[in-house]
Amino acid sequence: MTDQRLYDTHWQERYLGHPDKVPQAYDRSSLLDEAPDVRRPLMLIHGLLDDNVHPAHTIRLSAALLAAGHPHTVVPLSRATHAPGAEIAETLTLEARFLKIAMAGGGDNGLKTSTSGHLASMAVTRTRRRSATGVGTLVAFLLVLVFGSPIFVDWVNHNTRPDTAGGLFLRTLAWPAWSFNSDMPVRDLLAQDLKAILFIVFVAVFLTMLAGAELSRARGTLADLFSGWGAVIFAAALAGFLTAFLSVHAGLYTALVWALGGAAYGLITGWIIALAQMGTRRP
Repeated sequence: MTDQRLYDTHWQERYLGHPDKVPQAYDRSSLLDEAPDVRRPLMLIHGLLDDNVHPAHTIRLSAALLAAGHPHTVVPLSRATHAPGAEIAETLTLEARFLKIAMAGGGDNGLKTSTSGHLASMAVTRTRRRSATGVGTLVAFLLVLVFGSPIFVDWVNHNTRPDTAGGLFLRTLAWPAWSFNSDMPVRDLLAQDLKAILFIVFVAVFLTMLAGAELSRARGTLADLFSGWGAVIFAAALAGFLTAFLSVHAGLYTALVWALGGAAYGLITGWIIALAQMGTRRP
């Protein structure tokens, strides 16, 4: 809060009195008059949807700082309320970058990046992450579409042996098998098709969650590769575990077997999806 006159009426008048009767109390508690005395680098972060401390607090302080000729950084969070939510990763990154420049002695000269520049950086980062998630999901969909197709599955079953390395590899690729016409029981057919669908959905969900995690800030590194790879493994295992309960032989044992099959599939194909979304996320 930079000016108590902008805050909640009940709270402020309870402790400071009525602003028309004791204006000096509000003047003493205001930060606006202190703007000319600011000497150190300053970053102001405020959620534009904050209905507790209105964004006008930050706007007024920024105006006072500009009037005093003090360079500073303002980061308005377009979707944040009183506490940042989806934008927390971008916010932490900007704070870390700000502190790095300030502690390195960049001072005001190193901190003249405009508000629009910061907003553009946040927008580009968010766009890259969405693109990375989209590319990873697209690759997962193509893997399921090609290697889970009835043509590939039939070819693998008739031309490979499960007791050879090559056969095991190809049969694992066919794990998310899907079909619209089969001799298997309806429940098994439904469980099999839903397994392929859920795998793609879970990949999208987990890659999106990773995009907002601090670990995903290490773009283009092994940490990014392994986190994406692990997300695919978990997505496949979870899809197998859940859909197994729809099969004819539903039960915990069947669910564990299907989950292990999914984990093996994710282990073999996860690096492909991780590399695809990691490449998209590179600056």
